[in-house]
Amino acid sequence: MRDRRATIMEDRVVTDKGVRMTEPRAARDAQAAGFLSAMGEPIAAVRDSPDLRILQPSGFGGGSGTVEQFIAAVVRLAREDGQAAWTAAAVNAAAFEIGGAPEPAGADVWGHARQALVTSAYRGAGRLTGADRVLSGRWPSVPAARWADWFVLPADDAGSACRVLVARRDVDIAPVAGPASAWAEVTVTGVAVAPHHVLESRSGASISAQVLLSAGMAAAVAGAADGAWCAHVAQMKERLATSHGGAEVADQAPSTVHVAHTACDIDAAILQITDAAHHADDLAAAVRAHRQAVARAREAADTLMSAGRRHALDAADPVCRLWGDVHAGARLAISLFDCLDRQ
Repeated sequence: MRDRRATIMEDRVVTDKGVRMTEPRAARDAQAAGFLSAMGEPIAAVRDSPDLRILQPSGFGGGSGTVEQFIAAVVRLAREDGQAAWTAAAVNAAAFEIGGAPEPAGADVWGHARQALVTSAYRGAGRLTGADRVLSGRWPSVPAARWADWFVLPADDAGSACRVLVARRDVDIAPVAGPASAWAEVTVTGVAVAPHHVLESRSGASISAQVLLSAGMAAAVAGAADGAWCAHVAQMKERLATSHGGAEVADQAPSTVHVAHTACDIDAAILQITDAAHHADDLAAAVRAHRQAVARAREAADTLMSAGRRHALDAADPVCRLWGDVHAGARLAISLFDCLDRQ
């Protein structure tokens, strides 16, 4: 447990003189900043981010990373921007699923385009009909659909559940309202599907991918809460440095208690997410643990908002912005958890 905690939380050290950030955090934040700035640029810029290929197989140009590396990356991105974290969670989990599917599915996705992105739907459904396995259906709110080149879509195949790999050229995409602008509604009409693009919905790779997506979405909530915590602490230190005593210092005493409690809650949430993600054979248990972690991280962010009266009065305050990411991410995560509970 302590080794895993060191992996996830190595960028934050608490001493008797306060909280300081270690050098690796600065380096990783610089990497995250490159991805975040690219989110508003052409899609080619986004594809260059290694954060989107942590779980992509190394044989196809990915990182073949660990669960810890995946969750740490999502947390790091969420400290700055929830949209980037949700995108990284979605495409990595889907890449893991395709990496575990029978060939030549992986070769079709990455054989000629190592930077291709794949995402998965869990809401909505389609149907395969006829001898040619023709797919039609509608899937609302598909994560990272704006960026994806391939989609893994749930469907019915003569009464049996399956998951179908479909290229972007064969789908229609419509934006959906909400905080996740990279999400979209996907529609497929009368597309013939190759037999090796029909995947088992209960395969080990599919279940593991669902656990990883659940973990990633929960980690995005915890990461946004951690970013709010870091911003809150930085503001406290700045005010203390300029207050020279008086009422400003007196006000910090109860806030310091809140900071300590929320730090423990956020750390515990990240550890719970990571531990549950290792139980890929028990989707229900993993989702249950991730629900608890999301609730814990959301409560910690609410505590920070209530402890710092200034935050709620300034929409440009990073604590306020990240608190919004916590709540938006929690809603998205809970919606996903509900879908996974019905799998």
